[in-house]
Amino acid sequence: TNRRAVDGEYTKAFPSIHAWHDITQNLKARLSWSTSFGRPSFGQLVPGETPTEANANFSGRPTLTINNPSLLPQTAKNWDATLEYYFEPVGNFSAGWFHKEIRDYIVGGIESGTIGTGTDNGYAGEYGGFTRLSSANAGTAFVQGWELSYQQQFTSLPGWLKGLGLTANLTALEAHGDYGGRGRRDTRDVEGFVPRIGNVSVFWRHRGITSRVIVNYTGESITEFTDGSPSRSRFLAPRTVVNLSFGYQWRPAVSFSVDVNNLTNAPQSAYRGTSDRLQFKLYGGTTVTAGINAVFTKHKLDAILYPTSPRPATPITPPNPPLPGGGADSPTSFANQTGYPDLIIPAGMTAEGLPVTISFFGPAWSEAKLLGYGFDFEQATKARVLPKTTPKLLTDS
Repeated sequence: TNRRAVDGEYTKAFPSIHAWHDITQNLKARLSWSTSFGRPSFGQLVPGETPTEANANFSGRPTLTINNPSLLPQTAKNWDATLEYYFEPVGNFSAGWFHKEIRDYIVGGIESGTIGTGTDNGYAGEYGGFTRLSSANAGTAFVQGWELSYQQQFTSLPGWLKGLGLTANLTALEAHGDYGGRGRRDTRDVEGFVPRIGNVSVFWRHRGITSRVIVNYTGESITEFTDGSPSRSRFLAPRTVVNLSFGYQWRPAVSFSVDVNNLTNAPQSAYRGTSDRLQFKLYGGTTVTAGINAVFTKHKLDAILYPTSPRPATPITPPNPPLPGGGADSPTSFANQTGYPDLIIPAGMTAEGLPVTISFFGPAWSEAKLLGYGFDFEQATKARVLPKTTPKLLTDS
């Protein structure tokens, strides 16, 4: 056997203070101080070990990565300040500054010695000579930056131009951290943050026609930092994606929509160390989705409610039995084929303790309504049941 026991627990409070002031009728200021936390992922906590015979990130040495169930959540102290200016016709501009201090930052790939040989090495004689790797709450990180946002409908323009509108936002941040005394790392070497993100959307509405062009820019970001070997660190390259959408209300009961995602087939690229050391370049293709909102408009429906699956959850093995009539496992294929939003909400348990869910299916651009319906359903039914293995939170009665 290879039994090891590791446990951990924590109790924390997360206070916050929020203040706002109307400087003028059109200019508002907001300031807040808050605390927050982020739990480790399930994959980091679940007991397990992953051997790698020749780990390229550690000079080709064999390594054994051991998960750490005793990881604590990362905690943060946050400052946020915003100025919002509202103007005619139908527009606003906001500028925000934020600063975060993250403690107990989770650092992976920490070397903790070499595994010995022999049957008493703690691993039943396996992995002799492997470098042991683990993760720990071993660092502090600081993130700060600016967020700019602008939106306006140009209703003062003449004729059909009054249906034009524009929204744009930009986020720029800088980060650094000491990562448990392993040396200072700056923005380009801090995982989990994208230093530059921008979006611009131009839309136009006229009579029964609606159209929108969205341009999304994501700057370079690091996804894997290799301490001591920067040339092995992995980065995602900058990417600009263009999406289009078009809709037409033909009759009161019938409307058409067409959505084009990634118009230019912009690839997602990754590289090691420098941009000339390409790891992969993935072309996901351009997706065109067309739909007809006949059912929703004809019957004046805001959403269609249905059971997500015609049966409760089943074991992975043996294979699921075929459904009566040979149908698909779930009607959610309608959402997949049309691209329309479909919100899935927990709806309780069967008598055997198996979870079931319910779906709210809506027309294009109805996400906000569906989220509201889902929230109302949860509050009214209290049907969400936590698994038996989930520990109680401090707020649970």
